[in-house]
Amino acid sequence: MKLSNKTVNYLSSLNRNMEWTSSENYLKKYFKNQQFPISKELINYQINYSGFDLTIRNEEKNTFQLYLFSNKQISDNEGLEYERVGDKTIFTCGDHRTSQNWFYITMEEEICTTFNGDSVNILYSAIEKKVDQYALRNEIYDWHQHPFFYKIIAQTELEQSMNGKFELIVEASDQYASWWRNENMVIANGTWLDRKDRFFHVYGENEKNHKLLIKELRQNGILALDVIKSIDIYVNKC
Repeated sequence: MKLSNKTVNYLSSLNRNMEWTSSENYLKKYFKNQQFPISKELINYQINYSGFDLTIRNEEKNTFQLYLFSNKQISDNEGLEYERVGDKTIFTCGDHRTSQNWFYITMEEEICTTFNGDSVNILYSAIEKKVDQYALRNEIYDWHQHPFFYKIIAQTELEQSMNGKFELIVEASDQYASWWRNENMVIANGTWLDRKDRFFHVYGENEKNHKLLIKELRQNGILALDVIKSIDIYVNKC
């Protein structure tokens, strides 16, 4: 999956721990030594993203460290560590600085959490979507972030409303999250970390626009009245 020019520039500005990178040939040899199927998705993650710290300017608490296999693990031919959850094979793929959740990558390159080890909760269809979303949030780092994440009552009606008023940000969107924008607002409609339901969140150049949009969506029965504070999204399970 190709990154936008904006995201490529964002990625090139980040710190990368080269201990968590390796060449494609080196990694293929490791898979063969472990008698494990060669996965182009895991290879893509390892050589293009593993070792990066995804950051948002002025939001250190939201740093996400990407990693998969260390150089030592590969050179010493240490055993692969993975889990089988439902029909998915998953590998630990990174840490969020303040989250209590474990994050995994599947053999299909989806990024997910798990429900008590019984099933996966997919957050992104591919690592590129996560990186694109971080690049977008870094771009609007100085915009006002609404203090709450809203539960959604009517997802289909929300999408219809947003598609009629905002432009879909295609590079950041997939079946697990939709992002929209206009000249002064960005809308996030992602998946909760601990459930398959979607949330609604707003970034904007000023707070007034937030309030008007949210008031309209709540009056139309699209957003629930109960909310979760932004600070609790990662610090606690939602």
